Amino acid sequence: MADNSSNSLVQFPRQGRKPLAEEKLVPCLVLDEASERRLLNPGRVFVYEDRGFTTQDQLARYLAQQHTPPVSVGTIWNWLRRYDAAIREGRDPLAALCDQRRSDANRSRFFDRHPAAAAFVQRRAAVNGATGRKVYRELCRQWPEVAADNPPSYTTLLQYLKLLKRQRRAARRARGAA
Repeated sequence: MADNSSNSLVQFPRQGRKPLAEEKLVPCLVLDEASERRLLNPGRVFVYEDRGFTTQDQLARYLAQQHTPPVSVGTIWNWLRRYDAAIREGRDPLAALCDQRRSDANRSRFFDRHPAAAAFVQRRAAVNGATGRKVYRELCRQWPEVAADNPPSYTTLLQYLKLLKRQRRAARRARGAA
């Protein structure tokens, strides 16, 4: 005999963007409910969206495929692990599903490893009229003197220049506010 679930009106996110915490919560709630029902009624089929599932893994695979954009089964299990840990510890499960800020946000790992190159780019970027292309050409010409390995990609340099621009703008705002 099958258990009937009332979870058929689930709205999944639009394609092409990262799932929000609320959208991560849906698979967690469904898997949590399936787990509770299977503990109470071992050997029974869990019905979700008019489909029967005999294992949580089958259900997790289905939820992963139905998610927009599709996610891996491992991602679903990671969400469930974070959700369960928050409940066990008495924290807000929705907050536990929020993406954490990257520890290397607003940093360039490449230029952190190459301080001489960072200083070179900072000096060249400070010159009026210095475009990303000009700075990149100069850096590539000077690279054997700066470091022993390969120079950064053009994209990495552009991202670093944007970072420098944001940092200069923030410093100007801080001086203006003081």
